[in-house]
Amino acid sequence: MAIEGEEGFDDIISINHSSTEGRFEIRVVRKWGVLDYSRLGVFESVEMVLMDKHSHKIQANIPNDLLSVFDAQVQEGRVYVISDFTVRLNAGHSLSTYHRYVLFFNENTNVVPSDNHMIPTYGLCLIGADNVLEKKENFKYLVDVVGVVSTVQHDKNFYSDRRVTRSVTFSLNDQRKSFLCELPGELDEEFKAKIKCCTDGPPIVVLQFARIVISQGAGSVMVEGVERVTKILVNPNVAEVINFRNGLLLYLGRSRNYGGLIRAKQRLRFSHNLDFINDHPVKSIAELNTDPQLGVFIVNASMVDIVSLDPWWFPMCKCGEVFEDYIGGFHRTKCNLVQFKVVPKVKLTVELEDESGCARIKVFDHLMADLAVIDPDARNLAIIDYFKEKGLYKTPSKVVEKTLLSDKKGKKTINCLPFTTTTSDMVDQYFYAAFPLPSQHDPGSSSGLKRQRI
Repeated sequence: MAIEGEEGFDDIISINHSSTEGRFEIRVVRKWGVLDYSRLGVFESVEMVLMDKHSHKIQANIPNDLLSVFDAQVQEGRVYVISDFTVRLNAGHSLSTYHRYVLFFNENTNVVPSDNHMIPTYGLCLIGADNVLEKKENFKYLVDVVGVVSTVQHDKNFYSDRRVTRSVTFSLNDQRKSFLCELPGELDEEFKAKIKCCTDGPPIVVLQFARIVISQGAGSVMVEGVERVTKILVNPNVAEVINFRNGLLLYLGRSRNYGGLIRAKQRLRFSHNLDFINDHPVKSIAELNTDPQLGVFIVNASMVDIVSLDPWWFPMCKCGEVFEDYIGGFHRTKCNLVQFKVVPKVKLTVELEDESGCARIKVFDHLMADLAVIDPDARNLAIIDYFKEKGLYKTPSKVVEKTLLSDKKGKKTINCLPFTTTTSDMVDQYFYAAFPLPSQHDPGSSSGLKRQRI
């Protein structure tokens, strides 16, 4: 029998073929139906991934004859206390967990809902690009991967039986390397819908329960989605992804391609500024707040504060502009291009103030670096005179220096913890739980002590 924890619940990792009397508090991390191909649209069984408070996982199966009893009762994302089940070896070509055993529900299985919110929602065990690319053959365990989306390509696949399927192929990048991913069928539409909601550059995408395969054509390594099994997460607010993002920001700060707010080499001619003023309407902040409109306006305001600095990577066209739209793929309308390079940039949120009110705007660093600071004490400046005639100019309340990036806000310490594990660590963790060594420091162990899962 499994070792009982402090709350009276057992640890999933200690389950084995002789342990059938345990009592486990688990969250249903993933649930999917296994189709019966002899009967169209009918499920042969339902598979699940269960996880306890230690983030240990095990696959579970509801057989066909018990679907009417448990299928509606057990919901994905919910927490339950389960007991009395059958334990079998975890075998097959594609395994959703590293556990050596699988739980099978039977007529005596007891399932009781729990209100424990301490069990993690996802229990991600992310692996890095190096770990993905080192595989030389199809990997039998499903994995969790993370990265920043760069290239995106949507395809239609035509088959000899006249079937047409859709798929999306994209690259995920971490600090050092990138790898290809492919999502077929319904996963393509799900990916497209979630990416469309991202407006701040290429998103962080997590593929949970995906498989590593060797593509038959090129022989290269690829991460492939499994329909009804793979879960797509875009910019999830979880510790593992936050640590991944923080690691990227540290890497960004060390990049030789990024120099922060750099002063422009050439200022625009004074006449150009006057032409711009004549071509666009002048608005006060109150007017913009009261009647928001889409367009280009001139606002005579003081920059009161830089509210936030958001270092990140953005899709950049060869013309030097950031891609604006996502229409099944990032698209630069002006140049009619979909190919882009990922460029480190900083997006700032600044607070503006005039006599009528205040507002916050977002601006990229290359625009901030070229801002002209008007000296309110200077005389005979045509721009100031222009605004005075409009009744929209008074002495600014405060001028923000252009060196703010080197201020304390720019030097905020980033807490960066390791965000990945490796597939070998995961295999070892569950293997040694099934076949424990006499001592933690057994010299026969090639991997030594394993760090605790995040």
